[in-house]
Amino acid sequence: PDSSNSFYDYPQPKGPMESLPVRTVEDVDATLRQWKRLFVDAKLPYRITADAAGKIVEVWVGQQSPPTLREFLEREQLTPAADGWLRVLVKPQVK
Repeated sequence: PDSSNSFYDYPQPKGPMESLPVRTVEDVDATLRQWKRLFVDAKLPYRITADAAGKIVEVWVGQQSPPTLREFLEREQLTPAADGWLRVLVKPQVK
């Protein structure tokens, strides 16, 4: 998986993987590059793993997110879980 150096320094995300929010995008790699840049700039631990349907993104946003992250969450209509982790499946559009 593609992960930040600090990913495993945090309590690991829990919960079922089959009920993740899904984002369908034209270009998964380009989308994930943008997301990853935001996570790195905000110094957020993240992990991106491959899944049969696309890529699973797990990022620790905690309880107090920086303004750029709040804007991202609102724009993407994503809500972190109670444990502070945001988990989402990013998959390609079917053409």
